[in-house]
Amino acid sequence: MKKIFILLLLSFGFGIIINVPDDYTTIQGGIDSASEGDTVLVAVGTYSPSTNNEIFPIEMASGIHLIGSGEDISIIDAQHTGRVITMENCDNNTISNLTLMGGLTDSYGGGIRLDYSDPVLIHVTISSNIATWGGGIHSCYSNPMLTHVTISNNQALQGGGMRLVDSSPILTHVTISNNTGSEAGGMRLFGSNPILTHVTINGNTTDYYGGAMWLDYSNPTLNHVTISNNVAEYAGGGMRLSNSNPILRNVTIVNNTAGSYGGGGMYLNSSNPNLTNSIMWGNNPESIYGDSGTPVITFSDIEGGWEGEGNINENPLFYDSDNSDYNLQSTSPCIDSGTVIEGIEYCEYFPDMGAYEYCEEEILGDLNDDGAINIQDIILTLNLVLNSEFNSLADLNSDDTIDVLDIVQIINIILN
Repeated sequence: MKKIFILLLLSFGFGIIINVPDDYTTIQGGIDSASEGDTVLVAVGTYSPSTNNEIFPIEMASGIHLIGSGEDISIIDAQHTGRVITMENCDNNTISNLTLMGGLTDSYGGGIRLDYSDPVLIHVTISSNIATWGGGIHSCYSNPMLTHVTISNNQALQGGGMRLVDSSPILTHVTISNNTGSEAGGMRLFGSNPILTHVTINGNTTDYYGGAMWLDYSNPTLNHVTISNNVAEYAGGGMRLSNSNPILRNVTIVNNTAGSYGGGGMYLNSSNPNLTNSIMWGNNPESIYGDSGTPVITFSDIEGGWEGEGNINENPLFYDSDNSDYNLQSTSPCIDSGTVIEGIEYCEYFPDMGAYEYCEEEILGDLNDDGAINIQDIILTLNLVLNSEFNSLADLNSDDTIDVLDIVQIINIILN
């Protein structure tokens, strides 16, 4: 279904579809024969030097769309013979429904190298690639859009998952996990201002600084982001900031670890991050270590405490922290303890703290909120009728009135 939807969108460009391997045995052959607006459609299978004589890196061209049959079943494997994909000065490209793996280069981007290119990546897995800079993706003067992308198990000297230089990508529903780097396990940023929304950065490791992220002269915006279980041998288990002023809104920074220089959650060097509606908990040896810089933190739950309007220092009561489930329990002090931020949706009366908004599912007819419809709900509804009061949960027939007809419907639910 995802592939059909993407193909329908691309079909409005009136390009042709080139099938691999039916029309051309290699992906590069399909791309070389394509014209701007065409789609290279990759069938189920593994495309590698040993299976179809694919030669790497695959060189993309402007206006060509590369669409697989599913990221679990259309696999491009460079088998350590070179980088998987190179994009230089490319515009109007979509890459989707593929896994890119087995890339190896002593330069930039084991999975993808982007130079002055702005592709759209949808439902792509970039895994098990190796590079000197940017194990999964290296982006230089590029602004790609990544949606439902997984970047995992990549390696690099700088930026195991991604390395951004003067780039401002948009990441939505992206997972960056289990990558390793001598500097920055997850993401390494230089002069870059990406926007991350509903992103998870988990389980990345580095020999030096920035288990999840290392920022230099960068001001990213993070909305509903989870930074968890990352490790830095020196400093900044979660984030290492240098001359950077990121904005963090509804971010959960939890269970990260730093070594001898500290900053389990965040290490600051001449940086002034702004945190709102966020949680920092369970980071070792501390939530924040400030070598220099002044963070502005409000309406957040900071272990150890932090001065600022609306801040608390209470166990957030995650649902199952041991298994990386950082949803909030119904009794969490972080529920309805945040502040309203324009463009950020929330449930109930006020936003929650952390990446996961607690939205209690309401059952029509369950007036006492015990998870079942029973005789107690009949009594409560009868009281509403007698007192001419209104409760939307008792209005089963949606006529904006609580009366005997609603009581009859509750009785029928119980009997059936």
